[in-house]
Amino acid sequence: LLHVVNTNYPVSAFHMNGVFLLPFLKRHPVKTNSAAKRLHELAAHIRYIMPGVNVITHLCSEGSVQANIIEKSNQLFIDLIIAGKSGGHDVLTFLNTINSSEIASATTCPILIVKPGTSLNNIHDVVMPLRNFMPERKIDLLKTITGKQKPVVHLVTLANAANEKDCANGTVLINTYRNLSNDLHFPVNHKVLNGHQPAKEICRYAKDIKADMVLVNPFSETKMNGLLGSHITEQPHTLFNILAVPA
Repeated sequence: LLHVVNTNYPVSAFHMNGVFLLPFLKRHPVKTNSAAKRLHELAAHIRYIMPGVNVITHLCSEGSVQANIIEKSNQLFIDLIIAGKSGGHDVLTFLNTINSSEIASATTCPILIVKPGTSLNNIHDVVMPLRNFMPERKIDLLKTITGKQKPVVHLVTLANAANEKDCANGTVLINTYRNLSNDLHFPVNHKVLNGHQPAKEICRYAKDIKADMVLVNPFSETKMNGLLGSHITEQPHTLFNILAVPA
């Protein structure tokens, strides 16, 4: 369990030419003590409901949330990062606490973004975009996270994509379909989407079918806006969990 409490923070001010930052001010230590207590309570709760699980806590007081996640994940050789996200700035993305695509790329570790109102206990529909290579890592994580559940897997291929790497060839589609359907016994559907803006089309399709989870490669399948850097994880009013999986 990782929690970041910044004991220092900058104060913003405005002048004629833009924004500047005043020197760092010190926060009251009560905030850190409260966070440590809450972290301890959460660890005790996890141990109570899952007796076989070992829980280790990390409380950091310096640096950004994202930088600490990346540093700890690389230090501890983490297999999966799970982060909750209640909202975000889909336009002013630099104000967001974390960017899951950047974390996944920096750590080569998959990161699961869990949205409020969603559940991993009842996964009925999963969207899995395909490109021109076999998605072995996506399939392995799908098996692990869904367990005994057998949700419908909606394979998505992109037509008219600007980058040929975004276009799945017939061999990839057939082999993925056989692996999921024949070998793993998942119900499988296939949908062709317009490939001009892959992430937007994937997000729109996931909303339309009320998907519970989307498995995407960072950046190539998550980046919504090339100018401002908005990603699927920053989109408001989405009720599906997002698993960013480095290929």
